[in-house]
Amino acid sequence: MAGSAEIRPPTIHWYPGQHATLGRLPAGGLPDAAECGIRRTLSTILLQKYLAQFFRRLRIVFEFRRTGLPVLPVGPGAQNDGKMPARLLYPIECQNLNRNNYQA
Repeated sequence: MAGSAEIRPPTIHWYPGQHATLGRLPAGGLPDAAECGIRRTLSTILLQKYLAQFFRRLRIVFEFRRTGLPVLPVGPGAQNDGKMPARLLYPIECQNLNRNNYQA
């Protein structure tokens, strides 16, 4: 067809891009993650995610269990030796109807 672009493999752009990027690395290699402040940045991002999903209760609980972030203050009403809870309580009805298995 006249005026159509020639179909070329993406590798003709991929490999030159990779070589150009690797040529810009410092002589000592990549810096350590701690030097870049990645942990602090990740904590900030997950804090914003926590605030955005605050009313989606279970989602933020699962995210906190998975990552341990954000670091949240534990109030005086915490009943878990001052630690963030790791599991949710069963509803009272389940506790009463299935007491033997609940206490196991």
